[in-house]
Amino acid sequence: MGGTTKRARQLRRDQTFAERLVWARLRNRQLNGWKFRRQHPIGPYYADFACLDLMLVVELDGDSHGTEADISRDTQRTAFLEAQGWTVVRFWNVEVLDSLDGVLRQIHDAGQFLAARPDCPPLPPGEEGPIASAMGGEGFAERLHQERMAAGDGEGVAGIATAEDAADGNPG
Repeated sequence: MGGTTKRARQLRRDQTFAERLVWARLRNRQLNGWKFRRQHPIGPYYADFACLDLMLVVELDGDSHGTEADISRDTQRTAFLEAQGWTVVRFWNVEVLDSLDGVLRQIHDAGQFLAARPDCPPLPPGEEGPIASAMGGEGFAERLHQERMAAGDGEGVAGIATAEDAADGNPG
């Protein structure tokens, strides 16, 4: 088994409680029929959750992402992912714990926004997940992005582990 696969499996085993909660609701196409992968390698990084069809990365960040050095490193990761065509949305672990449904609604809205792109393939017939009808708010992802940019925290932090982090024993 290659190093990338081994590291991804380790990250899946060592996921946080917040990651477990979100994964329980993203797995098996439960959110609008979209297939998400967890701890998916993208270049030298591992995304907490990634939907390849939408080019959407969902990151959950804990307290370990609050220092200036961590924010700088996370900004570089985000720039790499965006340069590869990915859209990155982030949530603090506490947001997941306080309002899992709200986080899922925001992920859904970001997915809807991205699915409206002309280059995004349509879902196969009958694959709309059970949560989709309960999640409204067209354009939320774009509004959220604009609000975060206006507030000065649009870059946020990414909870993505690098090969360098793995060598340091830091999962991301």
